[in-house]
Amino acid sequence: MNIENKTILITGANRGIGRALVEEALKRGAKRVYAATRQPFTHSDRRVTHLTLDVTNAAQIQDAVKKVEALDILINNAGVDLHEDLSERANLERHLAVNLFGTYGVSQAFLPLVARSQGAVVNVLSLAALASVPFTPAYSISKAAAFSLTQSLRAYWAARGVKVHAVMAGPVDTDMTRYLDIPKFSAESVARGILDGLEKGDEDIFPDPMSESIADGWRSGATKALERQLAAYMPQSEAKVTLSGDTNDWDSMRRLKAKGARMRKILTASVILALLFSITASAQNAEKTRRLEPLPRDLEIQLALSALPPHLRDNATVYILNPDKGFEVARKGTNGFHTFVARTGDDSFRGTWLLKEYRDDILYPISFDEAGAKTQMPVFFDAAAMQAKGIPSEELKKIIQERYKTSYYKAPERAGVSYMLSPILRTYVNPDANDSVATSNIPHVMYYAPNVSNDEMGGAMPTPEQFAYYMQHGRWPDTPYPFLILHGPHGYMVQFRGAEERDAITKQYEGMLARLCKIKEAWCLPH
Repeated sequence: MNIENKTILITGANRGIGRALVEEALKRGAKRVYAATRQPFTHSDRRVTHLTLDVTNAAQIQDAVKKVEALDILINNAGVDLHEDLSERANLERHLAVNLFGTYGVSQAFLPLVARSQGAVVNVLSLAALASVPFTPAYSISKAAAFSLTQSLRAYWAARGVKVHAVMAGPVDTDMTRYLDIPKFSAESVARGILDGLEKGDEDIFPDPMSESIADGWRSGATKALERQLAAYMPQSEAKVTLSGDTNDWDSMRRLKAKGARMRKILTASVILALLFSITASAQNAEKTRRLEPLPRDLEIQLALSALPPHLRDNATVYILNPDKGFEVARKGTNGFHTFVARTGDDSFRGTWLLKEYRDDILYPISFDEAGAKTQMPVFFDAAAMQAKGIPSEELKKIIQERYKTSYYKAPERAGVSYMLSPILRTYVNPDANDSVATSNIPHVMYYAPNVSNDEMGGAMPTPEQFAYYMQHGRWPDTPYPFLILHGPHGYMVQFRGAEERDAITKQYEGMLARLCKIKEAWCLPH
């Protein structure tokens, strides 16, 4: 989600984080910023439009909707902390009215506009949503409730193409926290962290040093894994049909629930117990699933660069794998090409077969131009990061497949190229059908072909006999016609290089191939 040229609505925009978000959005090139406040508000930038909006006032919410023609990003920032204890019910009700029901009401009202743009909803919460702050309990309760709402909207609205983000901020230096004598972070730095997280696509955004310190543990923890597994039971295909218009979505979901048993089944005790057991087992086995032995740094860089043609190697960006974190930049390039060695690739997530374990022998150098680096490469990097955090392989496959299904990963914005010219490729042979692997020498080039079929481009998948030959010899019996893989928005047209070019590449990298063969027998090329 790039802020540039986007239309953004920010509630509670007159001060604190809200005001800082207005300024930061303008710095990042927002086309229009709707500043929603209860009090009069003016701004010198003509891109800013004021909306009078008390998030607890239904009439004002509807009036605001009428004044907004289009909306890409809704940021629910308005909130209240009265620093009250739980001695009076009215205090809790006031917090819930603003922090929970205000967020709900504004989100529901603006959903049709955000869905139309396939945009995002950002709910500014607090670390108090994860662990109650004892001296402000009503605030903590309301933020925890708002976080649960955020998770529910995230699952319900995925079928509409709407991303829903939670901001878990630490103490921020605003009027709301002026009575606290503790280290605080500036509203400006937190606003930057929020928009950075949004642009990176983080579901849960930790925008300051204090919150960031728990981010990795949260994202790889049992609670987050349970949220993903429960969300996976949402019948997205049915919901997408039912929720296609600008109708009341909760009424639509109730009608959907009445139609079939699938919605009823997701809340049965058996499913919940099974999921809890799965999460427990995942946590216990995390260390067993996370470790890949790193390649020698010089060898990994050479192997990554072998994916590219010679004239692109010197100025390409090169990444290496840190098994404990994911991919890291080894060398920053200038020509727009990015290259690395995949150890768990995008073909791991194809087909209906279970990804029962992470293999330590998958190895294939791959490179992307700028278009592919934005859309195709994140699949590899997300997989590596989640694998490093110990997410089990079957769970990882479900997450990636769900992201494909909900268009979390967008199609390339233009035609482009992915080079795979290396003399070695160790991965799945026909991942649409099974999990068989082979080591091969098939330098090739892939062109982005979103939503194109083999019939349309005059291609054909290899025959069973050709696959059998490939498994035995590590190459095709002849140069096959170009054919398509990953049908749909992320399709590629694959074109293999000729035998003469293949032999020349193999000779050039004899030393590299010998080193790989010594490290692992599976990486020795077939004869």
